[in-house]
Amino acid sequence: MVAILATCQGNTPQNNGQLVLTNVNPAFTYQYSLGVTFNPAASLSGGPTVIPANGVIAAALPNPTTAQTYTVRVANTSGCFTDVTVTLSPTACACPAEICIPVVIQKTKLLPARR
Repeated sequence: MVAILATCQGNTPQNNGQLVLTNVNPAFTYQYSLGVTFNPAASLSGGPTVIPANGVIAAALPNPTTAQTYTVRVANTSGCFTDVTVTLSPTACACPAEICIPVVIQKTKLLPARR
């Protein structure tokens, strides 16, 4: 299980954090909720859902202002489950100085060379 940080567009973080399950049987199901324990009544993914082939179970998580913990419940076909906790850290987008400093370009007329 991995949490992938939101990406940046310029110096603005996007709301595209991800939760990705790895090395899991695709016949299993998942649900996830916020917090350090799974809360089925507050599942952000709805009812048990089959794990997608690419393992991405959430692809548009908001960029948190502080570290955000998610608990994912993975269940096998017999209904036995395990809970895994993962933390999504905030993305800090810092624009490199050479890109973000406002630059003004002004065309000037060249004077003829003096003789």
